Amino acid sequence: MAKLSEIIRILERIAPLSESEEWDNCGLNIDGGDDEVTGIAVCLDATEDAIAQAVRENCNLLVTHHPLIFSPLKAVAPAAPTYPAIRAAIRNRVSVYSMHTCLDSVSGGIGDEMAALYGIRNPKALDGEKEGLGRVGAIARTLVKDLAKKTEKLFDFPAFVCGNDEAEVDVLAVINGGSADEELIARAVKQGAQCVITNEIKHHIALYAQSLGVALISSSHFATERFYIPALALKIEKEIKKIKVTICEESNPLHVVK
Repeated sequence: MAKLSEIIRILERIAPLSESEEWDNCGLNIDGGDDEVTGIAVCLDATEDAIAQAVRENCNLLVTHHPLIFSPLKAVAPAAPTYPAIRAAIRNRVSVYSMHTCLDSVSGGIGDEMAALYGIRNPKALDGEKEGLGRVGAIARTLVKDLAKKTEKLFDFPAFVCGNDEAEVDVLAVINGGSADEELIARAVKQGAQCVITNEIKHHIALYAQSLGVALISSSHFATERFYIPALALKIEKEIKKIKVTICEESNPLHVVK
């Protein structure tokens, strides 16, 4: 076993905090004490259920993608949406470490893995660098509607299209999570993308994309990031030997009524 501080140094090698966006809160969100780490649980969200599973599995470190504490808290009180999870973590001495935009941006992180799902060749971040938010690159020529169908199969979630279904695409951009905004879409277009796959598309963003002539395909925030959790767990397991790594059970908070 190793102390929490030693494990954190390894996690920061996997996804350096220097790759985080300024507005983000990557790193140690809950410090349960620099005890020996008995086990590591990995999940997308630090929910009360995830913490309960970590405790059952004798894991006193929960590694998440989304930060448990994101907006500044003026008080840890029942009115705070994250209060039950924060209370559960503290009561059970479970540390919570978040790998958010640093994991989105780093080479081999979520951005690169999402690009690989679509066969993007030599993907680059949307700012043209090797690392950063989003990925863009050339793909085998296809239609927007076929990319939408592929997205539904990949993520088992309905895909919504903004733009011409029949438009041809040979340069594709992907943005996991909820980061799609005017700036990132403009960067994608500047890099030659005819289509951007993302999610949580707001109305004004859809209108902006239309004005630029770029198609948007929207999936689910959960789906476009949860797929990477097993890969993250495997990376941690390879780096941190002799400590059990558990993948938490999670489900998409959104679903379609059948």
